[in-house]
Amino acid sequence: MISRSRKIQDEGDSAAEKMFRMLDILAHSPTPLDANDLCDAMDANKPSIVRMMKQMEDDGIIKRQLGSKGYIPARRLSDLALQSLLSWASTPQVRELLSGVVSRTGETCNFGILFDGEVVYLERVECDRPIRVQLTAGSAVPAHCTAIGKIMLSYMPAASRRQFFEAAPLGAHTSMTVTNWNAVEAQVAVVLECGFAADKGEYVNGLGGIAVPVRDADGDVFAGLAVHAPVDRLGDDDVAAHVTVLKEAAAKLSACLP
Repeated sequence: MISRSRKIQDEGDSAAEKMFRMLDILAHSPTPLDANDLCDAMDANKPSIVRMMKQMEDDGIIKRQLGSKGYIPARRLSDLALQSLLSWASTPQVRELLSGVVSRTGETCNFGILFDGEVVYLERVECDRPIRVQLTAGSAVPAHCTAIGKIMLSYMPAASRRQFFEAAPLGAHTSMTVTNWNAVEAQVAVVLECGFAADKGEYVNGLGGIAVPVRDADGDVFAGLAVHAPVDRLGDDDVAAHVTVLKEAAAKLSACLP
């Protein structure tokens, strides 16, 4: 079901404007949409919508959801969105915000999203302290055992989270990695209650992380902001202080989204 807030008049719009509006509707829909759904959402005539959908399907921009008559964004569109975010995240404004987190916490700061089943770092600013993992923007790490991944999984609908975990096994990277579904759901409940996620050596032995959500203009969680450090530098007082710094930076990131 498409909310009336997303219902768009397309009279007089160019073909490009109609295409972007259609993609906006598809991207925000929790379920696949067919031509009738899109006609209703855009108040457009069906033949023009069908032609546009066929063209975008041929170009690899949208695809039919397996086992459904509805369509969803395809990999080509997802890749374009990721590259756009990577370009934006490398701007001086974003790096300055992450550098500010590093200055205040003394730890490495990561900014990432959930993409294709993994956490992809959009930007990362390293601290200059010993014992750290060096990664770059564009690097990917598992979702179920990293702080940003836990944030992204916790704020997605429960049904989507279940589908996510059913698509691939929960790999064990260290002796601390949680690989049981019920244990994951227990962690989700804690994250939603306290507003931040923690990784306590679950991906890399001895390395932990603290992450908070970054929300878009609609209030939806689209990314996570984290600090990573050896677990012995993440005591209770450190975690509380880092969460405060991260939440302040996350709010500023939200305000400067493209």
